[in-house]
Amino acid sequence: MIKSLIYIRIAAEAPAAYTIPLLEELKQQVTGITTFEFDNFSEESIRQYAIELLKQSQRVAIVVVTEGAPEGLLPASSSAKGVEDAVVSPAVPAGGAGAAGEPPITGLTTFFNRVLKVKPPRLLMALQGEQPLLQKMMQAAAGEYFYHNLEEQELKKVLEELFN
Repeated sequence: MIKSLIYIRIAAEAPAAYTIPLLEELKQQVTGITTFEFDNFSEESIRQYAIELLKQSQRVAIVVVTEGAPEGLLPASSSAKGVEDAVVSPAVPAGGAGAAGEPPITGLTTFFNRVLKVKPPRLLMALQGEQPLLQKMMQAAAGEYFYHNLEEQELKKVLEELFN
């Protein structure tokens, strides 16, 4: 049985290299989990790879983290200085940019439309932070298995229950 966790970061600027403590912990605690991460600046081919992973998986969790989410769920810079000190490249102009200061999400809406079509047997989705359009799409896809703004420990618990 393939178990997959897809972690999506939504940011106003393209991120530098980073690690995600939540993913590192789950890799150690859940046997046989496949993790895949990307952000709202990732190319279409990356999002398509995530869809292919969904098609092959029996249990899937998609965790979307926006700016303003709880600390432990945000990526830490690879230099371990923390998110505030991470070096980021300038924002890449992309279609679908929101109002001033809001990150572009056009590629992610396309991604979630595809998730609705694929819908793996066991699908859990969690949104950490605020993104109203994606929240509606994720609720439609995951139904009662949609979670919004869980504390880090609560999120770990529901993920472990899904995968174990």
